[in-house]
Amino acid sequence: MNRTKNKATIIQNDMNCEKCINDKCLIKKSCTPKWISIINEKKNNIKCNSGKSIILEGTPVMGIYFIYKGKVKITVTGENNKEHIVRLANDSHVVGHMAYGFENYPLGATALDDCNICFIDNKTLNELLLDSPTFAITMMHFYASELRKAEIRIKYISQMTVREKVIYSLVYLIETFGLTKENMLDVEISRQEIAEIAGTTAEQVSREISVLLKEKILITKKKRIIINSYKKLQ
Repeated sequence: MNRTKNKATIIQNDMNCEKCINDKCLIKKSCTPKWISIINEKKNNIKCNSGKSIILEGTPVMGIYFIYKGKVKITVTGENNKEHIVRLANDSHVVGHMAYGFENYPLGATALDDCNICFIDNKTLNELLLDSPTFAITMMHFYASELRKAEIRIKYISQMTVREKVIYSLVYLIETFGLTKENMLDVEISRQEIAEIAGTTAEQVSREISVLLKEKILITKKKRIIINSYKKLQ
């Protein structure tokens, strides 16, 4: 699956912070009505079609992104320009926060489906952090949680076999994006992208998925993956 690197576009739409439906949004959870109103006026609403880049790795840090609706992969480029997926994100998640306080974004972010995103610039974010201890503490807890998750992933995936890495990646996709009523993974994902999560190759992923198909743990329908037995997958 080819995903282009075209940038997202700023739009005018109904992503009103005061009527936000995302109860887990850090802004909605921890900001006062006054600040929610300020952010609603100052933020940019961004429409990003599937495959388009939200953040280009290495570009200047302008602010951070709050996902209103959509699915996103966060990537880093390694040796020989090989891309690694270091995190997955969806509704209410934050993207670009790891670059806050630095000059350039160390990671890239690309839409896995059509996304609506709220962008808050550095100046507004700085003012909010200085004025709202509750939001600052909420962000600190969020950073700590994300760091802990990353440490756990690095610790365990480095000790796994190829089969375990592929299964881990599928479970991670399920936990992040969920399943449809038909038990289909609720995101279209390529073998290459699964390999970029697992830290292996697309060929190895294809071989392991073939084994899981023979074991009737997975079923494929065109390019989509159906989880036939989540219990066995775990």
